Amino acid sequence: MFVCGPHQKFIETFGDARAPVTRSELEAQSQQVASELRAQYVVAQQTTELLKIHREGLSPQARSEFQVGLAAYQSNKQDFQAVLTSFLDVLHLDEEYWQNLAEYETAIARLEQITGLSLR
Repeated sequence: MFVCGPHQKFIETFGDARAPVTRSELEAQSQQVASELRAQYVVAQQTTELLKIHREGLSPQARSEFQVGLAAYQSNKQDFQAVLTSFLDVLHLDEEYWQNLAEYETAIARLEQITGLSLR
């Protein structure tokens, strides 16, 4: 039998209803789904906190330090190496931010896939 869409995902997760399933198999599958839900929820929560820290603290501070260093360099009060270092700090923080955002979006997508609910 050909099945597609949400029914296919259900059958892949829980098996075909026509096939005999033992209570222990259902319990094991239920535990597996619950475990995956908890894991993805934890990832979503942790990355939410990290994104907030980046947005409200790390990124603005790094950008400010770069701007101050650039102004000092332009007035010959700081060497180029220090400006370059602060610029690289900004780039590394941006990279971390986008990596955390990707992890968050992946966790949310996985939660939506498991539950069948829209979380946005």
